[in-house]
Amino acid sequence: MQLKNILFIASLALISCCEEEEVITPPVYDPPLTNELILSEIRNTSIEEADGFRNTFVEIYNGTGQTIDLSNYGLWYSSNGSNGVWDPSTQLTFSGTLDHGKVIIIVREGTNATIFPFPDYVWADLKANGDDAIALIKDEGSGFRVIDQYIAPCTEANDPGGAWDIAGIEDGSKDYVLWRKWQIENPNVDWFQSAGTSEIGSEWIVVSQDDFSNVGTYTPDIAEFEPEAPTIIPPVTSELIVSEVRITSTSEDGDHRNTYIEIYNGTEAVVDLSNYAVQYASNGNSGAYDPATQLIFTGMLEHGEVIVIARDNTDPNLVVNPDYVWSDLTANGDDAVGLFKLVNSTFQLIDQYGEPFDGGNDPGGAWDVAGEVDASKDKVLWRKWEVADPNTDWSDSAGTSTENSEWIVRAKEDYSNLGTFTRQNNYYE
Repeated sequence: MQLKNILFIASLALISCCEEEEVITPPVYDPPLTNELILSEIRNTSIEEADGFRNTFVEIYNGTGQTIDLSNYGLWYSSNGSNGVWDPSTQLTFSGTLDHGKVIIIVREGTNATIFPFPDYVWADLKANGDDAIALIKDEGSGFRVIDQYIAPCTEANDPGGAWDIAGIEDGSKDYVLWRKWQIENPNVDWFQSAGTSEIGSEWIVVSQDDFSNVGTYTPDIAEFEPEAPTIIPPVTSELIVSEVRITSTSEDGDHRNTYIEIYNGTEAVVDLSNYAVQYASNGNSGAYDPATQLIFTGMLEHGEVIVIARDNTDPNLVVNPDYVWSDLTANGDDAVGLFKLVNSTFQLIDQYGEPFDGGNDPGGAWDVAGEVDASKDKVLWRKWEVADPNTDWSDSAGTSTENSEWIVRAKEDYSNLGTFTRQNNYYE
């Protein structure tokens, strides 16, 4: 073979080789925008795996377009025996900051350090196995509240029997990895809508439990998404109702007296608040409300929204920008607050917390509520979602047990529902 032919063949081979080894640069994606931090990836395992570990983790993504102060965020846990509520004692609070487009990883104790060499947090309470719930919480100034969640806290009525179906996949909440779709812009406390009933309707993509390819990053997917109808709809009431109350009998942090009343509009209409007012009855008011204390509201209130009325000297870091500060709200446990409505030019009582009393019905410092002694002071009371009408009969409203009371008694430190009227899985009979 002539030399020039050999060189030609060699040149072709070199060109062919170079063409085969050409490196294709992967596309660069802008991180998706979200209106809040969201749960972006979850893995639950129900059994010890082949590697001897329980590789459970939670990933949280910041798509807000700004650096976030993580000290305002954390997690709550709810086991399948928690009777349908979140357990604040499990709280994990974050620290530091998180840049836009970045994630943090929270792992269960005993996860494989080879898979998770540098987790951001190890959470002792993360023991999820398929039917336990995880909540992303945020402190907006009045205490931590749930802004996003994976699974709903279990009750006898909604126990899934070990795992929840997700995206139409039976028992998709255990022994799988779940990726949040890139199209999701908002966190979601409506678990049933989030889980969805089909692949296209779910906010989640269900992949193999062995697929760790997305851990530590939030990368694009090509899944379609058409959100399903929400399942949490603000409850309908025939009138405005008192929806939450907190009364303190003593001075608290910094000599504050953190007392407030919340009023909810479930009437399916925009309400003219100038037709409504509150009056106060102190424990020496001879069984009647005092019209001189009357606070008349102003403006309009949309269906599903609330207003908050705070006492003077309430901590502004807990009750941020209340709608009203009421100087007469000096309650300490055995005082009454009445919600009044203007009817034929006269304000008439339609709902109340406590009741005005005289010598015949003096509770001796505080009322029992839902069977709990002295629950009308130094507690937070939530009105149950099942309450459709206001109630001027305080004895009937307070009830004698958790079942027949219109109220849920919570610890005085629980501000998680303040400023919103959200579903609680406690049923009223």
